[in-house]
Amino acid sequence: MAKETSSGNSSLPLHEVLEAEFVALHGELPANYPSSAEPETRLRELWAAIHGLKEKRSALCMSGGGLRSATFGLGILQGLARCGLLDKFDYLSTVSGGGYIGSWLSAWSKNDTNGIRGVVAELKRQPVSTLNPEPRPIRHLREFSNYLAPKTGLTSVDFWTLITTFLRNMFLNWLVLISWLAAAMTVPRLYLAAISLQPNWGTDPNIAAHVTRSWDSGLNILVATAFALIAAAMAYAVIDVPSTGNARLPQRRFLKYRQLPLLLASLILAAWWALFWNIHWGEPFPADEWLLKFVVFFVASYFSGGLLAVVIFALRRAKKKARPGRFTDSLWRLGTIFAISALAGFCLWVMATGMFLAPSKIEFRLKRDCEATQILGGQKAIIPAGTQRVIIDGPAPSRGNEFKITLTRDCEAIQVATQKEMRIPAGSQAWITEKDLDALERMRVPLPAQHALNYVCFAPALILAVLLLVNFLFSGLASWVTEDEDREWWGRSAAWILITIVCWIVVNAIVLWGAQVITATTTGNQLDVFLGQVHASTEAKGLLGAFGGVTAIAGALLAIRSKLSNTFGQKAGFQFLLVAVAIVFFVLLSLVISWLLLLLGSLHWLQNPNDWLRQLFVVCFLTGATLLFGLVMGFFINANKFSLHASYRNRLIRAFLAASRVTRRPHLFTGFDPEDNIALHELSSEKPLHVLNGTLNLVKGEQLAWQERRAESFTMSRLHCGSLQVGYRPSDKYGNEITLGTALAISGAAANPSMGYHSSPVLGLLMTLFNVRLGWWLGNPGSPGGSTWQRSGPRYSVGPLFSEAAGNTTDRYKYVNLSDGGHFENLGLYQMVLRRCHYVVVSDGGEDPECSFADLGEAVRKIRIDFGIPIEFGPMSIYPRSALETLKTSGHNCAIGRIRYSMVDGAGAPDGVLVYIKPACYGDEPRDIYEYFKRNETFPHESTSDQFFSESQFESYRMLGVYTMEKLCTDCGGDFRSFIRGILKRHLEMEAPGWLAESLDGSENK
Repeated sequence: MAKETSSGNSSLPLHEVLEAEFVALHGELPANYPSSAEPETRLRELWAAIHGLKEKRSALCMSGGGLRSATFGLGILQGLARCGLLDKFDYLSTVSGGGYIGSWLSAWSKNDTNGIRGVVAELKRQPVSTLNPEPRPIRHLREFSNYLAPKTGLTSVDFWTLITTFLRNMFLNWLVLISWLAAAMTVPRLYLAAISLQPNWGTDPNIAAHVTRSWDSGLNILVATAFALIAAAMAYAVIDVPSTGNARLPQRRFLKYRQLPLLLASLILAAWWALFWNIHWGEPFPADEWLLKFVVFFVASYFSGGLLAVVIFALRRAKKKARPGRFTDSLWRLGTIFAISALAGFCLWVMATGMFLAPSKIEFRLKRDCEATQILGGQKAIIPAGTQRVIIDGPAPSRGNEFKITLTRDCEAIQVATQKEMRIPAGSQAWITEKDLDALERMRVPLPAQHALNYVCFAPALILAVLLLVNFLFSGLASWVTEDEDREWWGRSAAWILITIVCWIVVNAIVLWGAQVITATTTGNQLDVFLGQVHASTEAKGLLGAFGGVTAIAGALLAIRSKLSNTFGQKAGFQFLLVAVAIVFFVLLSLVISWLLLLLGSLHWLQNPNDWLRQLFVVCFLTGATLLFGLVMGFFINANKFSLHASYRNRLIRAFLAASRVTRRPHLFTGFDPEDNIALHELSSEKPLHVLNGTLNLVKGEQLAWQERRAESFTMSRLHCGSLQVGYRPSDKYGNEITLGTALAISGAAANPSMGYHSSPVLGLLMTLFNVRLGWWLGNPGSPGGSTWQRSGPRYSVGPLFSEAAGNTTDRYKYVNLSDGGHFENLGLYQMVLRRCHYVVVSDGGEDPECSFADLGEAVRKIRIDFGIPIEFGPMSIYPRSALETLKTSGHNCAIGRIRYSMVDGAGAPDGVLVYIKPACYGDEPRDIYEYFKRNETFPHESTSDQFFSESQFESYRMLGVYTMEKLCTDCGGDFRSFIRGILKRHLEMEAPGWLAESLDGSENK
């Protein structure tokens, strides 16, 4: 055997894994096998050794399809046992539902003292008792045909356990997700509070001047920071643009060193301008003099970025790295940068002085109680001190020394006549006397703060829009000295700026304006961050009702997604409906969270209407509290333990792995026995070697050709776990000794936010929020998981949860997200072709009522793309129940395919034989099957979502598998050539084609 040279933190490559399997199945490798050569050379030599085996490799593939596939597969296993073939297979490759019955077989082989031969003897024996006609493991399967809730009905505790487990896990996951989402939603309000800060000047003019100078120093620091960020972003552009630096940096570097500095610079500049006017409001402002300051700022920042790039180029040249040659010598390019940076300064000057300095009415606050007479009604009331945003309309000539005021927010007052409390609504007008004018003090409210919500939403976005304009102009003006690839770079850069602008506006509109609208706060106050009398308005109640309704609809659609999508197909637009509901749900959820934060911030003990620092404290406190809560909950609430996976796995173990345990002692209350589970590496060393197929999700994968599949195949066997792309690890160490139960549940994790080629980012977000997560996180078998691959899962759940929600699953992270093998390939055929199996029997129990052979087509396509091996079929005569009666009379239950190994491994490599079996009914079945067929119009392709089988349903699928095998073969003596000859002669009634006839000639292969 070639020594496994990879050790420590190095993953095992494919050739070492396949070599270990060769030794486990066939003994030592050939004497002339190379022990140290290139991986490709060793793979070719290994495949040549496999093709040269006297007893050709064989594999049994059990497809996905839930309980339907498992039960049909049980009948196939019984039929193969009676044919003498079951213990002759080298591999057992299972996916999802096929993994149910395949793991049942592996566990039985492990638990039986005679191993697989004892299992075969039990499966093929005739009934020994009229009262106990079948082996106990099969009887156990009948008892747990409703494996999720063995006792069905609304009065069953099993049913309510499923409900409460789902609700508990969703609630606990929400504690993590919602707290982090809430913390993120406080960021716009944190920014809103920051731009509204004002100094406390006091009454001493000297102290006020000192305070102003201190604040001006802080503003200078902000300007310098923005300057440095713009310069850094410019330097990055010079370094990475193909015609200048051509550093060929990846996108993540662009986002970190180009896009993030531009976003931060826009936020800082917008905040600086608002704070400047908070400090200098009321002072003379010569707008024309500021034009030069804006222009000089941008020109200097852009040229500083260029100088920084030159310094970096010089350092790179000193290290004898590539150095650009044209940037510093191009006067045209320098002139273009000067022109566009000056234009950027001019545009920002126009916006700052034109859009955010329009005149507005002066507002006042009451520094003591004041008596006023309402214009409507004539009631006299005492307006309390602290009332803000009072507008004076001036004296009324007809009323002598009285002045008219307007309240712009609700006010609690005392009625003079009765001394009772009363509310004066916003917009009310009243008269005050001249002697009470000294009770009014002018509010120092600059215009950016007067329109704070609009300012937060649009000011940073407008600054980014100016930077986008700069991008456009540079591409045009510098076109004489740039190439197409430069314009592609600037075009992609502009796309990210536009994405940032749109996201900033949308998020802030939802968080700020959405909450403002639904609270129906009639104060008219946009200054205060978390102030005012916020209450559950009609709009808020309607929003909560809509949120509850959409939540119910989303949950129902997710629950019946499989059934509806298969029933109505694409014509019903079901996927579009799910996406629409997901978007509406997320927007409503965001609004509800914003509203709840506003309620928290409006508590009286948290607010002081006149203290800007208190407002900032409120927002910082809520941000920190929600973030800290999310951090703590993320530590305690494990992403794996509180998904649906554990509950699903426990029930699969009880139904399938426990079936053959004679000494089982379940807990009398729960019905579970932890000893039912088996460590994967402890499975029997006898043939067949069980390979459980899962999917490593790559929703954010980097391979462009895989944008449809969004996944790679992930296998788990008693020897190794891993994938071709990332590498493999020994099963006795991987995942803290991964168990058969965990591998089985991973292989059958059909509902998951990341689902290979079924993935949708929007649906992934919805499924994460509803905790529809059957998948499992394990350490990356590759180099990124050097410190995690031996763990049973992530220790901290925030990263994995948000990776699922954001569709950020990848094989570059230290943990990988694994789900149903059918999310990549649903037959288990892909891995068996990779292992060069010569005789392959596939049981396709997938839901396919129209016999479109989608799963077979998907497998054939991926095998040809990835391995270059075609799989060819002649005309297939497997018909659906909707076929014409004339077709049914000539219908079959299987087809023969040719695996063209010779196309890749050389003309001397024998082609493989694929026996493809599919459930079909033509009216000649036993009467009990036919009766169920007539009574159930979708049999034998009832929905995969149906995981609750009745007694008649279980027996019909099992017996259909048995009957199908009886039609194909009765007793072939354990020889695959005789098996295939029997299918051709007895079932397909055809002569073997030339390639197959040659393969079937020769000595028996037993």
